[in-house]
Amino acid sequence: MRDCEQPSYALASPEALLLQLRATAASQQVPVALSNLSIRFDGEALGELERKAFDSSCYRGIDLGHVDGLVFNSMSDAMFEPQINWLGFKDWAGRVQEHNAALAAERQLRSRKASAVMAARAAAAANKQQQQYQEGAAGMVVNEQQERQSATALV
Repeated sequence: MRDCEQPSYALASPEALLLQLRATAASQQVPVALSNLSIRFDGEALGELERKAFDSSCYRGIDLGHVDGLVFNSMSDAMFEPQINWLGFKDWAGRVQEHNAALAAERQLRSRKASAVMAARAAAAANKQQQQYQEGAAGMVVNEQQERQSATALV
């Protein structure tokens, strides 16, 4: 639902409510799914649902990301009218599938990059630890040699 579809006396803003819910969910890393509230399946209604699902804007400084699912709770015979809504719905579903595939590839790439960064940090830490160990061992050898020299000098 859009704000403009609400009667003015209702003082309601479903769009603001959706932003608040998505921001709260994103800040807590909780997945969000959208659902259709009406039985409209025209291009405008489906386009609005698509925009809401894949809009990755910010709300009060929180990156909303993308929704994790779309659920169709409300359907009617009108959806399956071949020439009016069904073909448009099939096209829309194809676009949504393409969006999801692109997002999945993007997430996989980010995951691989994060794994590579973590591996590089672990290797650097291991190298530093090895270097500290070697320096410590070398210091022990020097101390042992100095102690021997001191002992020899005393005798």
